[in-house]
Amino acid sequence: MTALLYEIIYVWVAAAGLVSFFFPKIGIEEVTVPAFVITLIIAAVIPVLRKSGWTVRLIVVGILIALTVAGVFLYRNDAVREYLYGYRNYVYVPLISLGAVLAGETLAYIKPLKIPVTILLIAYMIIAGVKSLPVDKFMILCVSLMIIITIIEEMQRRWIKTGDTDAGKHLVYVFPFVCVTVFFILICPASEDPYDWQFVKRIAKAAYELVLDIERRMTPDGVYDPTAVSIGFSGRGEINGNIAHRRDEVLVLHDLSSSIRNVRLAGKTFDTFDGRQWLSNDPSNADDGIMDTVAFLASVSEYTDVPTDLCKRTILTIEYKDLNTQYVFAPLKSLIRPEGADGNPVIFESGDMLWEGKDIPGSYYLNYYRLNSGNPIFADFLKSAEIPSRASYDEQLVDKSLTGEAGISYDDYLEYVERVRQYYAQPVELSEDLRSLMDEVYEGCEDDIDKLDRLCSLLKSYEYTDSPGPLPDTVTDATSMLDYFMLESKRGYCTHYATAFVLLARAEGIPARLVQGYYVTTNGTRDVTMYTSMAHAWPEIYIEGAGWVTYEPTPGYGTGSYWRTEAENSEMVANIGAGYEEYNPQDETEPEEATFETETEEPEKAHIPWFVIVVPPVSGILFVILFILAGNLIVTFVFRRKDTEERYKILCRQALGLLEILGQGTKVGETLSEYGERIGADAGEEIGDFIGNLTLYLYAGKEDAKEYEKQAYSYRNALLKRVRKERPVKYLTYFLGFQKVKYGKTVDNA
Repeated sequence: MTALLYEIIYVWVAAAGLVSFFFPKIGIEEVTVPAFVITLIIAAVIPVLRKSGWTVRLIVVGILIALTVAGVFLYRNDAVREYLYGYRNYVYVPLISLGAVLAGETLAYIKPLKIPVTILLIAYMIIAGVKSLPVDKFMILCVSLMIIITIIEEMQRRWIKTGDTDAGKHLVYVFPFVCVTVFFILICPASEDPYDWQFVKRIAKAAYELVLDIERRMTPDGVYDPTAVSIGFSGRGEINGNIAHRRDEVLVLHDLSSSIRNVRLAGKTFDTFDGRQWLSNDPSNADDGIMDTVAFLASVSEYTDVPTDLCKRTILTIEYKDLNTQYVFAPLKSLIRPEGADGNPVIFESGDMLWEGKDIPGSYYLNYYRLNSGNPIFADFLKSAEIPSRASYDEQLVDKSLTGEAGISYDDYLEYVERVRQYYAQPVELSEDLRSLMDEVYEGCEDDIDKLDRLCSLLKSYEYTDSPGPLPDTVTDATSMLDYFMLESKRGYCTHYATAFVLLARAEGIPARLVQGYYVTTNGTRDVTMYTSMAHAWPEIYIEGAGWVTYEPTPGYGTGSYWRTEAENSEMVANIGAGYEEYNPQDETEPEEATFETETEEPEKAHIPWFVIVVPPVSGILFVILFILAGNLIVTFVFRRKDTEERYKILCRQALGLLEILGQGTKVGETLSEYGERIGADAGEEIGDFIGNLTLYLYAGKEDAKEYEKQAYSYRNALLKRVRKERPVKYLTYFLGFQKVKYGKTVDNA
């Protein structure tokens, strides 16, 4: 028994590792406890069957037949078939269990393998930690148990002791305590934050701030940016293999309107892609942001008499937390004057705003224009927008009290437009395969805006992942990058999607740039904290007249804000009806998602006929009965074909086995005569003749074996009647075992 349990221990340990490793590969994304338990049960059945008798094997085979027949009947039902289809990947579970048996049996019998396998598992965990490979609790369970049982066995092997020195038995005896310990570890809830204890947080924060201060002082320009994670800040725009998931507080937004659902704060923009990273080559030191905003407002004023249909002026206060960066974070279409933000002087570099000097303000407020990008009217505006006239542009300068400011005149704006065409519309060559794909995507598009919408929809159909792995060595330029991402990988995080969008837009002759900053969903709250984990990258497209416009191709991210135009509000008021003529909707209220009470049909319940419930277990039982009858007939046939002496030996073994079942078995060192005297009173009238004949057969000769056989046959039948009456369960298992009793081997000692 201990040998069987010893094997099952290693089989189960191997099952935990294989389940964790292979389940995601067969399409089972989350390993549930029931699925894991089923795998363990299947894996344990094989060693048990290998070491068990026919009784256990028949029962298991009968159960399997019943389950198979039930599955065949149930699969004919449409509702059941549809339900089972969702679990179709679980058909691979028996194969995983079989692999666990092979691996576990190998470890159990080839003892030198334990140490190298344990070392390899530890190395895998280290590599997984470094490369951010997915590791769940079941893999941790496998590695932990393998380390513990290897240590236990090595301690037993090297421990000089007397008595029972079987290390396998010792492992079996102590393993329940190991399982209890690991079980409590597994059920303990794991926080998303690895260090959730307050004193650890305080120590970590103090150490972190110290490192920040040291690195900030050692940086040549005195500026250190802790948001320099893989999406790229502080001038770095590389595409790495995964995203760092830090959760440091960086910014706090104050005084938000309840109608604002999300905010994007841009920090750094890039214009040039070399195949693996983004660079900023725009040499301008002009205030691009304010010219872009003024031109946009001028173009809106020429397009409509109701500018609030397209944009709304918003005030935002931004507070710095654990963030030391020279970049000024601001929404698109911000109106930051040349003298700075909230009295804090700024400078301009490559289209970005930076704080002047080393003194970074603790907070600042700014004005920006929120775009009604979610309303179809905004798309119509983008399709019709043109470079505004000088008069409209100058009118906006007067309205915003910017007349006479250096570097933002209408002529400066025209130079800015030419610079955008030069640095942000660099041609991108597409491969034949990708060109063919994009032609299909753009088929039927009437203009560039339609193409951008189609492109956005295509990218949102791809897979988002924080760990797409590093770019292959074959990616060396924009063309190979697009081929890899669009045609092969089709998965990545925000930088991959933003990069693909910008490059594909440029391939259509549309100026575009990559922006890095923060994206936060506010849920209508007035104050929102932003964390490093909210760092995000997105593309911006340049439309002459409208200026830079945000697009969002990354799956799972919102596209922008929305509110009703004045015409839509008037139409709503007109449709309200009598009694509501004085209704005046609030401009700043964004519509809630419409919800409707609809009558839904209850799903049709799966009807399971009576025979689906009755036939499977009956099939299993009938199989077992027929197999038993056939087996016993075969045993009887074989028995009759044996010679007299062999039949007599078999009958003696059966009689002694039945006596053992009745609690009257032999004892160690006991002679046959002593055995007969001890059980004579309870073993029946024929016990004396049976013991006497057996003694004569063993010691005096075998001439009367035929007479001995008759007496043994009669006594065996009498014992069977007693067993059937006194031990009905044992009587049943006697026939399930095909009349092979493993007791009473006295006869074989002749």
